[in-house]
Formats: sequence, structure tokens, C-alpha cells
Amino acid sequence: MEEIDSRALEAGLHAGRFNQLGVFTKNPLEGGRTERELGRQYRKWAKAMTTRWPKTARLLNSLAETYEHFGRFEDVSAERLDLE
Repeated sequence: MEEIDSRALEAGLHAGRFNQLGVFTKNPLEGGRTERELGRQYRKWAKAMTTRWPKTARLLNSLAETYEHFGRFEDVSAERLDLE
């Protein structure tokens, strides 16, 4: 990652890592708890790598943002279902 400055490589790694989770089911009223936890884990890893491997940290932060986004989406979806 650090030697090869390729956004295409980063995008591919991002997609591959995100898709590695695969399909899973959960209670639709759970909200984004699972996604927020994944986001926290990626933030933790990114923080540990920022100084020595900044490009890798950028990728990990991008994954954290993706999971955080999906977590907010799941929270809104759960709220809507709970109101019905």
C-alpha cells in the first residue's frame, strides 16, 4: 500500500474487505450496533498505523466511514420500523 500509490488498488481492497463480511441477518429493530462496532475497530487499527503506514490508515479510516454510514442507515431504518 505504501509503495504503490494506486487509488484503484485502495478501492479494490476497500471493496474486497467490505464484501468479505458476506451476507448476514439480524433483527431489523437492532439498528446499526454491529456496523458501529466494526467502524470502531477499523478506527482503532487506523490510529495504530497512522504514523508508519499513512496510506493503510487512510484505507482503514475509509472502511470505518463506510461502516459508520451503514450504521446510521440501520438506525434510521430501525426507528421507522419501530414507529409503525
